Amino acid sequence: MKQILIVWLALLFWGCSPKYRIVKTYHAPQDGANGCLQSCEIKLNACKSHCEKDFNRCRVKADQVAQREYEQKLKAYHKALEVYANAVDRYNMEVDFAYMGYYDDPFCYGRSPFYRGFFYDPFWYSPRIYLPPKPQKPSLEQEKFKAESQMCRLDCGCQEIYDRCFSGCGGEIEQKKVCIENCSDGE
Repeated sequence: MKQILIVWLALLFWGCSPKYRIVKTYHAPQDGANGCLQSCEIKLNACKSHCEKDFNRCRVKADQVAQREYEQKLKAYHKALEVYANAVDRYNMEVDFAYMGYYDDPFCYGRSPFYRGFFYDPFWYSPRIYLPPKPQKPSLEQEKFKAESQMCRLDCGCQEIYDRCFSGCGGEIEQKKVCIENCSDGE
């Protein structure tokens, strides 16, 4: 019990801990290397546009893959739905038989939970089968999201390339840890 309390308290305090974000501040060089910084900006913009074009091409391919996966999952869903419908029919039939007085349980024929060795209850019956869970219909949007997250990436490392170029031109990059959530007054 003591260990559970310690784990619970640790999780409680961990969830209440402050959350931080890294903020970069760029300081341009003093010697006037504007041409160098402009070439860094051009490289950054070219990298971002190239990355965006690649991402859009990848999204088209991911949508095609998602469509194929969705069709396969939809076929499997319809088969599972037929199995579920048959199980519901069988369950309803057994419940109807129970109301009509038919008993189909060879191990506890006519015994109720109140059976004490001398009490016989001919009206007690519970169906032997249980309903399986209803199958979930697949979603095309979920398949698209899954395919895009597995196949495509939007971050091509353009910011790191720009940071290296900026530092190479003589600029300085200052990184600060800024509290964004659950902050105390001293932070």
